[in-house]
Amino acid sequence: MVVSPDALRPPAPPPDDRRWPVQRCLSAQCGAQLIWAKTPKGKNTPVDVEPSPAGTILLVDRGDRVPVAIVVKAVERDQHAGKLHTTHWATCPAAPAFRSSR
Repeated sequence: MVVSPDALRPPAPPPDDRRWPVQRCLSAQCGAQLIWAKTPKGKNTPVDVEPSPAGTILLVDRGDRVPVAIVVKAVERDQHAGKLHTTHWATCPAAPAFRSSR
């Protein structure tokens, strides 16, 4: 059996924004990928996986499997270009249904 050199190479590390567990939105209307993060006050918040040009959320690694979602001020967003995410509440078509079910 011949093994290709690529098979022996370790897998590439995931991009920075993929180091946390990714889940799918439970809405039948949406199904988008999201990451569950914690706000600085400890509340759970869904964040879209892919960074967005309109994003305002910086995901900060705190050493476990749940990032902290920090809202970045407008004057500081250029410093984090390409790394800012959008809260899933802003992009999910079913967000009103999930919010009102609480």
